[in-house]
Amino acid sequence: MNHHLKRSAPFRFGRFTAVTEKGRNMATYDTEIHTGGGWQSDEPLMLSIANRGQVVPDEGAPPTGTTVTWNSPEAGAGSVTFFDGGSRFEGTAQFPGEGPVGYRGTLST
Repeated sequence: MNHHLKRSAPFRFGRFTAVTEKGRNMATYDTEIHTGGGWQSDEPLMLSIANRGQVVPDEGAPPTGTTVTWNSPEAGAGSVTFFDGGSRFEGTAQFPGEGPVGYRGTLST
């Protein structure tokens, strides 16, 4: 799957709007991280995953129970599980140069 990235306003590691080759927006989630001081807003999570079938569709949300795990030198590591028809997720993340945090999000509208 070929994705095009469009640069927009900068943030900690750069901010991108991801668009699939068909011009559709990826599933985008408003996120929060939990540190010792409670929940705080973080940058959006955007994803679309497919192999022989759609894990996370080009448009829409993953099914309840879908778990996505990533590990990247540029983006850090994390693992999230989706609930309520993919309208929200919960998990953990660790961004480069930072400690592990709780990670949750809700589907952007």
